[in-house]
Parts: sequence; C-alpha cells; structure tokens
Amino acid sequence: MKNLISKYSIFVIKNPLIILSAVLLVILIASQGITNFKLDASSDALVLEGDESLKTYRENEKEFGDSSF
Repeated sequence: MKNLISKYSIFVIKNPLIILSAVLLVILIASQGITNFKLDASSDALVLEGDESLKTYRENEKEFGDSSF
C-alpha cells in the first residue's frame, strides 16, 4: 500500500499540469448540472404528507391562525 501511495505522490509532483487539468475538467463537467439545481427547504417539503404531527399542526393553524409573529 505504501508503494502505491508513493508512486501516486511522485506522479502528482512530477505532473502538476496534468493533475490541474484533470481537476479543472471534473469541475467543468460537474458545473454543467448546477443550473438545474433547486433546493426547497420549506417546512412543507421536509415533512411527510401523511404525518400525524403535520395534520395536528394544520388543524391548530386553522383554529388559532398563522404561526408567524
């Protein structure tokens, strides 16, 4: 195992342009899909629809009003 790590380290040190080019290529490929990324962190998205606690919360919200201050 040490031999493999040693060979890898020597390759990285002797070929920095290849390593930097490979990293840049991976970043460019990964960034292609970032335009379609959407994060929905609302409470409705984070709770299961059939959850009993959600049902109780919505009933209380109807009776007592919105939970915002």
